[in-house]
Amino acid sequence: MMETSRSMRDDADARIGAREKAGADKVAAEMRGRGKGERNDAYNETVSKNKAYAGRNSPNARARAIGEANPFMGDPMGQVVNRGDMLLRQIAANNAAPGLQGDLSRAATGAAITGGITASGAALIDLMKFLTQGQQVDAQRDDVLQS
Repeated sequence: MMETSRSMRDDADARIGAREKAGADKVAAEMRGRGKGERNDAYNETVSKNKAYAGRNSPNARARAIGEANPFMGDPMGQVVNRGDMLLRQIAANNAAPGLQGDLSRAATGAAITGGITASGAALIDLMKFLTQGQQVDAQRDDVLQS
């Protein structure tokens, strides 16, 4: 179980990294095509949020900094997919943890899966009861009409 969780975590890390790099490349290319004033405003905003990007002077370096800081700028679906992978990565990392933390995490994961299956089964039973009730009403109506 722990080895499987580690490989899931590593796979999620690879997908997250690849998606962020592609997003950063896309944003950097878009920034290179914008005017100097707009590019400088975006760079200054990026530096105000993260000082690690300060000191980049060339337009290409600044565009790259903006892309790295905001790889999903203008791409909400990319953000959603990446957040899903981040959640999967965290669950896998917790499940791979040794000792009590890993035991509790694996138990919680199993409980969540079981709860989801139980809830969907209960919803199916409710739907079947609803549909059956409609058939019973039709049968009662047919009995009334015959008399």
